[in-house]
Amino acid sequence: MSVIALRVQRVPCWHMSSDIRRKACNILPTAIRNYIVGICQTNDKRLQQLMGYSNTGINDQIERTKTSGSSGGNDNHRTVSCSGVADAANSLDGYPNISFSSHKAKKLVGDSLMVIDDFITPEEETSFLDEVLPYMKRLRYEYDHWDNAIHGYRETERSQWNDVNCATLQRLRDTALPHGVPQLTLVHVLDLAKNGYIKPHVDSVRFCGSTIAGLSLMSNSIMRFIHEEDKEIVVDALLKRRSLYIMRGVIRYHFTHELLDDKESLFRSIHVPRDRRMSIICRVNTDDNDCGTSGVH
Repeated sequence: MSVIALRVQRVPCWHMSSDIRRKACNILPTAIRNYIVGICQTNDKRLQQLMGYSNTGINDQIERTKTSGSSGGNDNHRTVSCSGVADAANSLDGYPNISFSSHKAKKLVGDSLMVIDDFITPEEETSFLDEVLPYMKRLRYEYDHWDNAIHGYRETERSQWNDVNCATLQRLRDTALPHGVPQLTLVHVLDLAKNGYIKPHVDSVRFCGSTIAGLSLMSNSIMRFIHEEDKEIVVDALLKRRSLYIMRGVIRYHFTHELLDDKESLFRSIHVPRDRRMSIICRVNTDDNDCGTSGVH
């Protein structure tokens, strides 16, 4: 199997642990970080297609590298330079997990939307599910939401977590939420049935502040954002299982967002099968927040 690598200060990404790679990526600009996290984990052609690369581009270069042998002690690894990453990240398709309808959309959204693949490990995902599922099984899936924003869901909020999950949630807060801003202590848990979906909506400012961050468990999914005034401005985010998404600023206040059902779950024209999905969501507070369950994702 071919290996794609990115060298940062001469340290190949495939030699880093996932935790070290995350820390290294956190110091880089958003566009480059999104690209690195995806490309370092891309080893098969279908996933490369899903991330927006053509068969006649990177794939062919990988095959040539694989068959021609190494040069200069690179051990048959395809190395992408930082300048090459920056060039790719400046194009519309430079984000492996975010797709923009136009350059205007990309410029408007900027860094207000971020998706980090594999933010948690399979073991951390299992820890969340072991703690949450016994309680969720006692609830029925609902098909009528109080503001008609969601179909086929059950939800709860938790303030108490086991030690492993507390540590993971703290890492999420440190990574995604602004420092010095009050945060909601209750963590929103949303269980979406396989046939469930979230309709286009903007979360009320009564329920949360400027930043929303969520872990995606159990299934891949597509979240779509549409500008409230210009419906031609559309952004799709590929939320892979165990990824973290972060919404803030423009994308949080001026775009509706929705989670597509399986039939409409397409990313760059490729179907992304969607199953039952659990999300773990943290938010910052608002000055007048005195409400309960805070929005949907």
